Amino acid sequence: MVNSLACPKCEKQISADFKVCPYCGTELKPGSAETERPLRAPLPSQSPPLHHQTRAYKRKSHLGRNIAIACILVSIISVGVYYYVAAQQLKANLVDVGLLDAGLTSARIAAVIEVQNPSVLPILVSSGSFNIQVNNQHLGYSSIESFTVVANGLQRVTIPVSFSYADIGMAVANIIINGGNVTVGLDGYLTTFIISVPFNTTLYNAQFN
Repeated sequence: MVNSLACPKCEKQISADFKVCPYCGTELKPGSAETERPLRAPLPSQSPPLHHQTRAYKRKSHLGRNIAIACILVSIISVGVYYYVAAQQLKANLVDVGLLDAGLTSARIAAVIEVQNPSVLPILVSSGSFNIQVNNQHLGYSSIESFTVVANGLQRVTIPVSFSYADIGMAVANIIINGGNVTVGLDGYLTTFIISVPFNTTLYNAQFN
């Protein structure tokens, strides 16, 4: 620390080594100082406390993590929305119908459908359920396992449907008695992990008088 004194005339703080006041020119004599106090050294520039720096770092880390999570969520939602729209565009058309086997009390037919996927994403069909009916009278039920329809592609699927002769006999008897159209239909759903796509087609249609 450097000793200082006050000029007896202008009262400015000056070094004790000065013989003449640099401010007013007064000659300084030993013992003429009114007060003496050390000159303060300039304060060094202070950095923020360490705990403040830690808090700022944590805030930046949390902000970066939140931004990353938000980007991931937006990406997942965007893909989900696009997949939902793509799944709605699935189309299924009947290609062929044939007899698989016939027993004493029941028979099985095979309906071949062609599933079209016009989107740029492959669509996974997790399951399918179908009903065969004559003039809206239920005859049989079938389900299929999962399959994937490639992007901008087609997938043929065979649907085996069983029905009893008793049920179809009742349906035929009703048609004979009442007359009218005979409509054999196949309806059901193709289920993706987001939505179920309805399927409805006519296997046979004829006029009965």
